[in-house]
Amino acid sequence: MNDNITSLAPSRWKVFQVLLLDGENTGDGSNSRHDGRDLVITDEQFRAFLERHRAQKSLVPEDIEAMKDSYLLLDEEMRFLNCENGDKKPGRSLLKVGVQTALDDAGWDENAFKERGGIFEWSRAVENREKQKKLDWLCFRSVMFDPQDLPY
Repeated sequence: MNDNITSLAPSRWKVFQVLLLDGENTGDGSNSRHDGRDLVITDEQFRAFLERHRAQKSLVPEDIEAMKDSYLLLDEEMRFLNCENGDKKPGRSLLKVGVQTALDDAGWDENAFKERGGIFEWSRAVENREKQKKLDWLCFRSVMFDPQDLPY
């Protein structure tokens, strides 16, 4: 795998330890869409994988603890999904209550987001190009808009 990753030369190679969430990937009998139980590995197995691939400069590992509550997830109704209790509980739609109020329902841990490296430089030098491409990203918390401005 190391040779393939080196050949692909990704800017970031995110490696996740499987996080089970009730109602999403815990299998039959749990009202889940998927069954990820056979993909679960121990912390020791995860560390061993990371050790085997430590030479990859683009490697960005995220174990279960780093992922918990450090992502903002939205469903098709634009509701943040609160995963604090090991499931995905939808909050109020940001289309109805606005971003900040909807964020209050999200269960998002901003410190965990920062600690896992959620804020990083989204650009890299690319060989054989005159200019380095850059993506400018706004912090989601600072974006405010009127839901009535949306096309739907």
